[in-house]
Amino acid sequence: INFIEIAIDDSWARDTMPLFVEANARIQAVDWDFNCWGEKFTPYDKDAKLGKNLARKFNWNLVHPGMVLEGGSVHTN
Repeated sequence: INFIEIAIDDSWARDTMPLFVEANARIQAVDWDFNCWGEKFTPYDKDAKLGKNLARKFNWNLVHPGMVLEGGSVHTN
């Protein structure tokens, strides 16, 4: 386990982290827009940048669909 420090505001990482998909035989990080549950809590600008910051740190291939999504709301098998 490696611990890293990245500034966030107050949200759960599961809601702001990218989701990962396989496309063209490559793993891609999908960075959704995060609006803090309809701008319910402020500030959230650091939370919204978490995916981009992690992608930069770990050199992830990041795609941005331009859609708001709370990552914790998605269930997969």
